[in-house]
Amino acid sequence: MSKFATARTPSERRKNTAPRPIQTGGKTSPASSALQAKADQSPATGALDALQRRAIGVVQREIDTSTSPFLPDYAQDEKAGWEKKDRTGVADWAKDDYKSGKGKTGAVDRTPLLNRDFTTPTTARDARDPANGPRLWAVQEFLQAEKTVMVSMVDGKIGSIYFDGGRVRTTHGGGPTEERHDPGRTLQLNIDHDQAEVAFEVAHPRGTVPRDQLWSTYKRFLVETLANSTPATLPAWITVIHTPTDAAPEETDTANTQVKLFEIMVNQAGQVTSTHPSRGIGTQMRITNADMLKLRQGVKLVSDIADVRARNQMFYNFVVRHLNHLAPLLRNADEVKYYD
Repeated sequence: MSKFATARTPSERRKNTAPRPIQTGGKTSPASSALQAKADQSPATGALDALQRRAIGVVQREIDTSTSPFLPDYAQDEKAGWEKKDRTGVADWAKDDYKSGKGKTGAVDRTPLLNRDFTTPTTARDARDPANGPRLWAVQEFLQAEKTVMVSMVDGKIGSIYFDGGRVRTTHGGGPTEERHDPGRTLQLNIDHDQAEVAFEVAHPRGTVPRDQLWSTYKRFLVETLANSTPATLPAWITVIHTPTDAAPEETDTANTQVKLFEIMVNQAGQVTSTHPSRGIGTQMRITNADMLKLRQGVKLVSDIADVRARNQMFYNFVVRHLNHLAPLLRNADEVKYYD
């Protein structure tokens, strides 16, 4: 406590600033009273009183038990309203201001939090398409992303390009088209026909199968061989293609191989409903999502053209114009073998 502290309260000190009269033997002497009055009226005493009055505030501040010189005195355990807190330590005034939306200025702060001092500049990556759909950067990244697909290829030319659940057949004797299939009911195999024909002749010696039934019997033999095999007993001349990466490498010489793609379609009961022997081998190819979408769109654009040759030519022209890097891998309309 300060050396100026007394047992009196500040209010008591302020009320008793007048000097006490001199007492002698318990009584006040007239002469002393006159002397006291003269001293009180002297300039020196007035200056001293003024100095004392200015010092009262400093003395009071040092002995004041309140938390601020601008607030009234509080009881020993009493706190100012702005110091009161709940059991979690949050000040009551802060909770009230939060509920009302007011800060220390007393005005409601409507400024969005993220725009106060660090507004993030808008970039092309933040833009959305005109329909308020996905961000454009996400769409662009999807379109530019490459993936491995399987294509049927012979003599360096693509017959069909496969995607999940179907294929795009490019220029063909039957014309370009998109076909859908249930991937869970379609088996895709690469079969080495040189070795398969050797195994077929063992099971069906020459002359035992009529010539007009030879091809259908051979396809049935392939299906039965697969059906009667387990992964451990599957012949080496059959490669099951579960995913595009199971297909032949992209650098395969498709002009000098007897390995061909063979597809088997089954129904829900597991019974074979049809087969599709391809003239080409199933190989891997890298392609962007954008290119795949364009190929499918090209097929739709020419689907209403009745003449097969004209449809092949229009599709090929579409590829030259929009997918020029793929054009050398397709047959033009004049290179296609037609059925008639």
